[in-house]
Amino acid sequence: MTTFAYNVYDTPYWFSFGFASGYAGLGSEYDYVEDDDGDFFDFGNDFYEADVFDPFFVSQLFTRTDYDATNVPDNMVNADLNNDGADELIVANIDTIDSGFSILFNQGDGSFDTPVDYVTEVFSSGGTENPSLDVGDIDGDGNIDLITANPETNEVSVFFGDGNGNISIPTILDVGDRPVVTETTDVDSDGTTDIVLINSEEFDVFYSGDSISVLFNEPSLPVTTLLAGEGVRDVVAADLDGDGDVDLATANELDNTLSVLYNFGNLAFSIPVTVPVGSRPVSIVADDFDGDGSTDLATTNFEFGTVSVVLNNGDGSFGSADFYVANDFPSTMSSADLDADGDADLILRNSVFRGNDTQEGNSISILQNNGDGTFAFPQSFEVGDVPVGLIVEDLDGNGLLDIATSNFASQDVTVYLQSLLITT
Repeated sequence: MTTFAYNVYDTPYWFSFGFASGYAGLGSEYDYVEDDDGDFFDFGNDFYEADVFDPFFVSQLFTRTDYDATNVPDNMVNADLNNDGADELIVANIDTIDSGFSILFNQGDGSFDTPVDYVTEVFSSGGTENPSLDVGDIDGDGNIDLITANPETNEVSVFFGDGNGNISIPTILDVGDRPVVTETTDVDSDGTTDIVLINSEEFDVFYSGDSISVLFNEPSLPVTTLLAGEGVRDVVAADLDGDGDVDLATANELDNTLSVLYNFGNLAFSIPVTVPVGSRPVSIVADDFDGDGSTDLATTNFEFGTVSVVLNNGDGSFGSADFYVANDFPSTMSSADLDADGDADLILRNSVFRGNDTQEGNSISILQNNGDGTFAFPQSFEVGDVPVGLIVEDLDGNGLLDIATSNFASQDVTVYLQSLLITT
């Protein structure tokens, strides 16, 4: 199924008579009423006529296509596995019998082939969310490799790619306490790609672990474990203090903070510096949101449907968090200049799991950057049922960013390709 979404109509509406504001557009699940105190309450899928304020995508067209996925799709990553210049979609499968991942090869135009399945017996640390799956050039041959983790055996598996879309049998590495792969980056500045893991310890509704581990790409170096915060749920790697070394920041779901671990450049890190954010932060991103040349941080706060943005003071220290309304159940988040205006926007999925039989949500939201590190009211797109993976990337090679989600309940992948809307 393909749906055309003209975002000239897909804009936030602000009502001039003083009591309500909201969003009405393609796939909108959530509209909001603002009371006299400035608080927002969702009131469903009602539509109103009003003057448009600050149109978002006034010249872009989004085209939606859904692709079948295998078994029970979970998180998703993207990479060019066959060196044709177009990124594939790699989707984790969390079926308890045939757990593994599937590769949807890009045909070069942003359309995708039937998934190719790999059974690995690699289980998610949550059963239904945040599987351990990532990509990176681990062996330095110029080809992308796949990294998965098995929390039941405390192992990481590396599948080496040959650059033609084929992958090797896995190399197994012992690590951590119920590891979850979250980042691949050169932590020690030696020119090789290292692996960053969450030690989830156990999972019920939350990860209970308070540490992360760095698996250095050097056999002589031991796995380095770093204390972070309570209930580490996500990690992002970026140079936050401008010294040329990759620092690490975590979203800590149990103590409602983010933690920054500064890299000293000698395989050592600082003790965690914590910043309060919203309730139950589950995803963290790093980007220069206010355009001052320093890297800022943002989290999605699951409990009350908000996003926290923490701006860098320019020296690697951070001020207090600014809060922005998001839709219900904000989860995985990406930052990217989606509207091509030179500022990093926020894109997030909206979904929740409550036990094995109750899942909710079928949308993604976009918070447009106003150009100064503040963000506009969210706009929503409908995707498949219960999105669990989110990618923002130019999938069709036209220079504009596209969006893809892997969807747990509908067992498919939704792809929104962006193009310019040609008017006459």
